[in-house]
Amino acid sequence: MVSAQRVTAQSMSTPATRDTMDRVRYTLRPGDIVRLRIWREPDLSGDFPVDELGRVNFPLIGTLPVTDLTRESLHEKLLEGYRKSVENLSMDVIFLRRVAVTGAVRTPGLYPIDPTMTVGDAVAMAGGSTLEAAKTRINLLRSGKAFMSDVDPATLVSLLPIQRGDQLYIPPQEGFIARNPWVIGTVIQGIMSVAVAIVTISKH
Repeated sequence: MVSAQRVTAQSMSTPATRDTMDRVRYTLRPGDIVRLRIWREPDLSGDFPVDELGRVNFPLIGTLPVTDLTRESLHEKLLEGYRKSVENLSMDVIFLRRVAVTGAVRTPGLYPIDPTMTVGDAVAMAGGSTLEAAKTRINLLRSGKAFMSDVDPATLVSLLPIQRGDQLYIPPQEGFIARNPWVIGTVIQGIMSVAVAIVTISKH
């Protein structure tokens, strides 16, 4: 298992490679979504999920295996399939990764994230952090534990090793007592002192 570590956009990506990485190397997995937009064909357009076998069921075309395809190669397959029945065919194909955003955000949940989006964009889709910017940390959780800690918000989602069940998690700010555990001891000591005083007075 990879130990928790800090991940920065600079260590994982450069502007020169971003387009190539997002559009060529990024492939789908079960649970992801193919967003298909065909010009003037709303009945054929929509968001189509990748099933557990790595297939997508498209209108008119039927089921296609997609997990080994890049965005460009799937785009070509769909063009070939729809060209027979759609005149003046123009389409756009977008791969979306479903990512859980949890913790100190306004609307935690599962969100379809475009791989060109950053971790900060994913948090914004969940309503943004409820904490001050300086106190906001983003961790990648796996099986309830920090797989990566302090992920840079500028990191592209497509560059994170996110698996099914992983979460982008913002730890809530600790309460006063959690940050100052000595308070509990002081309070208990004070209560005990008062109790002893009451007992002493009652004996007199």
